[in-house]
Amino acid sequence: MRDSSSLSESILHHALRQVGAERGSLMFLDAGRGELRIRAARGLSPQVMKHTRVPLGEGLAGSVARTGRPLAVGPGTPVNSRRSLPRRDLQQSFLAPVRVEDQVVGVLSASRLTKTAAGDPADTLRHLVALTGELAPCLAYEWLSVGGRTALPPRALKALGADAVLTQALRSLASFAVDLARTDVVVLLRGDPRTGQSASAVVAGRATARVRLLEADLRRRLEALLGKEASGAGQPVGGPAGEIPPTLRTADLTRTCPVQDGGVPLGWLCCYSAAPAAGAGCDESATKSL
Repeated sequence: MRDSSSLSESILHHALRQVGAERGSLMFLDAGRGELRIRAARGLSPQVMKHTRVPLGEGLAGSVARTGRPLAVGPGTPVNSRRSLPRRDLQQSFLAPVRVEDQVVGVLSASRLTKTAAGDPADTLRHLVALTGELAPCLAYEWLSVGGRTALPPRALKALGADAVLTQALRSLASFAVDLARTDVVVLLRGDPRTGQSASAVVAGRATARVRLLEADLRRRLEALLGKEASGAGQPVGGPAGEIPPTLRTADLTRTCPVQDGGVPLGWLCCYSAAPAAGAGCDESATKSL
């Protein structure tokens, strides 16, 4: 497996913030060895992340991976005992299975350090399970990128398809980037590494009337951009000076950052605000992590 990626870290960061947890991890299954390995974590040292192996059926995460059933542990949960928690400083832990094509391929966990009035633990667990479903395309892409292909039958692999998985992952990523980056609209523009031109784009925005108008305008601009480049009349996705295409540099644009994988440029992430103001813009640390 590769080391922890920024996408996995972003997924984990988003999940922890959504359920009000301070610690957690995203683990993927190494089917050949029958064990879980940590892809991203909050609250664990790099050494622990590197060397931790959880056999299927063992411990909390191993049990969730084996049964495919989510689990909540700690005061106020069905497993109402802190002795069942993996660390003494934890109050509650929530674990949800990660699925690809109905097959459990990992576990997403979130833990709280303090007692909280965040609501019923059962609701928290349902929320975490729902998040893994919403982020399934991103999770599938990450799992496949670390060698998960060998664990799926050929029929499932054909159904997933590399391009389809990447497109679905980008759509999912754009949707949760809107909340993570605290912006109104996110555009993910993907370039073709062979030609340097724009290959595809996805757009996601908040569900308000003003944002829908901005989103519709950006979609029209993208259709024109991609249509030009398909006819060979376009410019490279990064432009002559490594900038986004001029048609996307509108007055609503608040921030851009390059999208990379292992140092290889893939495109751009662009944040837009439906009501730009001084100091407005998407969260800088969030866009960097994305």
